[in-house]
Amino acid sequence: MIKPYFKYILTGAIAFIIFLVLTIPANFIHAQIKDTLPVKLYQVDGTLWSGRAETLIAPNGFRVQAISWEFRPLSLLLGKISIDTKFITEGGYGNLTLNRRLFGGLNLSDIDIKMPITDLKPFLQTVPVDLKGVLDGQLEEIEFSDNMKVASASGRLAWNHAVIDALSELKIGDFTLALEPTDDGTKGVIKSKEGGPLDMNGILQLNVDGHYDFKGELKAKARAPRELKQALQFIGKAGPTGKIPLKTSGTL
Repeated sequence: MIKPYFKYILTGAIAFIIFLVLTIPANFIHAQIKDTLPVKLYQVDGTLWSGRAETLIAPNGFRVQAISWEFRPLSLLLGKISIDTKFITEGGYGNLTLNRRLFGGLNLSDIDIKMPITDLKPFLQTVPVDLKGVLDGQLEEIEFSDNMKVASASGRLAWNHAVIDALSELKIGDFTLALEPTDDGTKGVIKSKEGGPLDMNGILQLNVDGHYDFKGELKAKARAPRELKQALQFIGKAGPTGKIPLKTSGTL
């Protein structure tokens, strides 16, 4: 049995080693591991404790600039490594804290993002139409599993000034997605805001293995443009309530 005082000594030793590692120049560390990273970083400067990179490019082409990070030293007292991170996109920004427990477990917290949907186009390559509008989100936490699937999430995302651009631009209003953890993953409640031309609601269930199910329904309001009402006819047939049922599932 490990005595309690030995646990404190072990935690302190680990914290000291982490402190030494964090003071190594970031560009030196990057040069050693850049070929193994899942993303490309350019013009890295500072240290792992406090530094910045000019550009980050993901494998799908998603790009952010002016990435900066700042280590929270007091997080070691809580048995984790926490790093505040900021970045900008072509038309927006993101702020978040990356947390890694000393004995395993990764999550993001205090997430604040705002950017045009077009900045996220690399993630929407399978969507058959162009989406426009602004993504505005405040998430308390996103917890990842060992295989980097989203295990749980909590907070709120909004799609404001939403537009679907197919043969022509269709303004569909504003929508919110409220997320909360469940026993087996995350539940999301999607609702349209008042005042828009489209009435939509639905429930999203995301499991820890990455599988998701979505069920909902939508309906064009009486004052909605004729083009929008015609477009909805290609999505499905309205039920007894006048709303079109929606159902989809897949794996992230």
